Amino acid sequence: MARFILLFGAILGLGGVIAGALFDHALSDEMTHSTETALRYHQGYALLITALGLVMTYAELNPRELKRLAFTSTLFIVGTILFCGSLYVLSFTGIRLAAYGAPAGGLTLMAGWAALCITALLRR
Repeated sequence: MARFILLFGAILGLGGVIAGALFDHALSDEMTHSTETALRYHQGYALLITALGLVMTYAELNPRELKRLAFTSTLFIVGTILFCGSLYVLSFTGIRLAAYGAPAGGLTLMAGWAALCITALLRR
């Protein structure tokens, strides 16, 4: 699981740089406030997910701690996909219905932060 999270964080980071370059150069007319927000969250959460993957891969953690971090990372991954993905779909297609994924993604990201708080509090 740690390897998947590290890999996903790296892929998400690569995708964030590619998306940023595309919107800055090729799609600058399509850049909206929602797109800027999606890019900012996309790149920030790529760093966080990568960091969690590195910790899970290289730190000495017991199985319970690994399980908590895997759950936390999963929340961040799903939240990022929902939040950023819905804003990207809205930007590219103009389908207003796509924006409804953003609140679900935001709540999932909040749940990830809460899970990380609990993980920190339970660390011995």
